[in-house]
Amino acid sequence: MSGYAWPFLVARGRRLGYRTILAPGFLISAGEHGVLDDTVVPDSQEDRAAVVETETPSGRRISIVHATHIVTAADVAEPGTPPAERAPRDTHSRPLQLIYGFVYVGGGAGPPGSDDLRICRDLSLAAYRRFLADEEAFRVESGHGFALRSGFNGGVTEPEESAQSSMPGIEDFETPDPGRHNHTGVILLAGAVVLIGVVILAMLRLTATPEPIVPCPSVSAVASKTDPKKLSPAQPTQSKPTLKPTTPCAPQPPREKPQPK
Repeated sequence: MSGYAWPFLVARGRRLGYRTILAPGFLISAGEHGVLDDTVVPDSQEDRAAVVETETPSGRRISIVHATHIVTAADVAEPGTPPAERAPRDTHSRPLQLIYGFVYVGGGAGPPGSDDLRICRDLSLAAYRRFLADEEAFRVESGHGFALRSGFNGGVTEPEESAQSSMPGIEDFETPDPGRHNHTGVILLAGAVVLIGVVILAMLRLTATPEPIVPCPSVSAVASKTDPKKLSPAQPTQSKPTLKPTTPCAPQPPREKPQPK
């Protein structure tokens, strides 16, 4: 059964003694990361994994998987720079050692996987180089949780106050939801159709030419155009002229009669 774990590193520098350099964030926030330095000890065999179960001062049960690594010149060389001729040593000419590994909540550990230890060793070496650059000013760093590939006899859970995060070498992928993308596409298509319709309607209104407004003829004007000589005998001269216009027109206001002097 797989779970989540957090890398850690306990080591000494060229001048300072053993101390916790890298620890899980939930232990640092609780001020309990010192339990790592108090629990682990160097192993006589390099890079051999061991498991220790213990409790934090607040009563949280944790398991510590750790191994010992002798620091080489290549380990402390900055990327892209050639290593020194000799391996680094402390002020007493002793070789520098790293006690690295990972912490998980609970117990029942099985054999740790080589990939898990490799990831933790690489992260520990990066933190250790930063520590050696300024030992006195260095402060413990928080290690991010990652998905273990090791086997376990019991369930391993992530602390509630710790958020899941990925680390180099392990990637977390989110499974896409096809239905969600289909619904989004339909909504976008409908919105585009409505927008195109609005644009076309606005263009038609702008390009349409309004019909000219013709004033309606007055009664006197129509009567003056009627020639009594051309009327047929059957048509009386007193017939009313046709006032209905053949084209749309706008009615004109009546003229005011002249006032008698």
